[in-house]
Amino acid sequence: MKRIKLIAGIALALTTLAACNTVAGIGQDLQAVGGALSEASDDVRDEFNGSQTTSTAQTCDPGGRELKGRSGLPPC
Repeated sequence: MKRIKLIAGIALALTTLAACNTVAGIGQDLQAVGGALSEASDDVRDEFNGSQTTSTAQTCDPGGRELKGRSGLPPC
């Protein structure tokens, strides 16, 4: 049983590494997930408050200096 768990863990790790080849790729993936969560939470908040839909598009990247322009938005 221990061996099966070890093999499954290694397979999961290799799959994850294959999906995100570099540290920058992992960072971009996490940033995308964070953006999606932020949008979803804004939608829930708007529905909860009963307010009109508002634009959640960012005009600048607060982490622009660290990302060195990879987000495509100008730094704030």
